[in-house]
Amino acid sequence: MTSIGENIRVLRLARGWTQEELAQRLHLTRQAVGHYESGRTVPDIDTCRRLAEVFGVELEVLLEGEGEPVKLPRWLWGLVLGTAGLPPLVRSVIMVVNQRLYPLYNAGTLPEGQRLEITEKHFALSDAANAVEAAGYVAFFAVLIVLVLWEVRQRTALPWRQKLVLLGLVAAVTVVVTFPFSLLDPVFTATDYLLPASFITYRCGIALLIAWIARKVQKR
Repeated sequence: MTSIGENIRVLRLARGWTQEELAQRLHLTRQAVGHYESGRTVPDIDTCRRLAEVFGVELEVLLEGEGEPVKLPRWLWGLVLGTAGLPPLVRSVIMVVNQRLYPLYNAGTLPEGQRLEITEKHFALSDAANAVEAAGYVAFFAVLIVLVLWEVRQRTALPWRQKLVLLGLVAAVTVVVTFPFSLLDPVFTATDYLLPASFITYRCGIALLIAWIARKVQKR
């Protein structure tokens, strides 16, 4: 079993905080935090409770030395990023193909039979793009439920640094799989591609916030 001081240091470093930053959160001096970590002094029970609250862990985790923060497993990384990127990618491909092969903006100059054929194919692909978008939202929502349930079941909270990295990667993936296609589309703008994708990042942020709130409620 590690000492309380070692546990405090591990938890602080895992969150990327300096001793000064931790001291500010605890309304203590940096020297006091340094003494706790070095073992020169031992925090009293009230301070331990405040430390546990600041770190987002159970008090027993702080005391028993099992305070190393959890890491998001690779399968969950892949699941989140995959469902965030694949549906928008498929939708973007369908939209570009539709506007390139079956454009409506010049259909009026075509013979009636050809015009009807292009119109039918155009709206069929439009419906397919909308269906992919809707299915992607459902799939991503299901994955976010898995993410929230996974974190709530952990003894320690997922560090905010990991959460922000995940959120940033989700945003980056959605931009990478949509924006280049907007440059190839003669009709729709980048906004038409990026706005639906941005909802994915928004939902991911909400899910991470819900997980944080759920952990807070659990501790009460």
